[in-house]
Amino acid sequence: MNNTTPDKKQLVLYFCISIFIATLVITSITATKLWSLTLPFVNYMIVIPVGTSLFAFTFLATDVIAEVWGKSYSVVIVWLGFFVRILALSFFAFAVWIEPVSFWENQAAYEITLGGSFRIIIAGIIAYLVSQLNDVFVFHYFKQKDEGKNLLWKRNNLSTFTSQFLDSFLFIIIAFGGVMTIAQLISAIIGQVVIKWIIAMLDTPLVYMLRNYATNRSIFDFKG
Repeated sequence: MNNTTPDKKQLVLYFCISIFIATLVITSITATKLWSLTLPFVNYMIVIPVGTSLFAFTFLATDVIAEVWGKSYSVVIVWLGFFVRILALSFFAFAVWIEPVSFWENQAAYEITLGGSFRIIIAGIIAYLVSQLNDVFVFHYFKQKDEGKNLLWKRNNLSTFTSQFLDSFLFIIIAFGGVMTIAQLISAIIGQVVIKWIIAMLDTPLVYMLRNYATNRSIFDFKG
């Protein structure tokens, strides 16, 4: 029997895949709830889906995978995530549809939590696929363009910023267009983008650290 312990590079890959898949499933459930935040100094209220902040970490995972293992690995992960999301949403639909035992009294709340709306489900799937594939290809473009330069932070943030804008714009327009006013739609898009961009900037050191751990560099080596 082979009891070989996974090496550090394998552990980082497993960690990134686990974060990626778990985040997709969790945000599929939490995306329908909205909360608000008033931006300081400008006194402008933004509307934010609860799942937004967590979903931002999917881009961290794909960027680490793209940096260490390359574009093809990231593309495979994105498509695996797509099929996992379809599987999860299909089972949620089955769980809501199946008739409960007569003494179980939580069906209405169960439907609200897991059911969502058809538009929101479709919006999430389309926004996910477009934004994640964009993230992979933009990251790879700048990785080739800036080869030999210490610009991981650049490709990490540029790929993530553009992808998160696409994700936010597509999700809000498809999910809530015609239901919310133009002002509310803009507020919701801005809310998603602001939160995601803040997280993107904050998680850049983590991208470096995971890259470093996987490639046997000093954990705080912020070059490359």
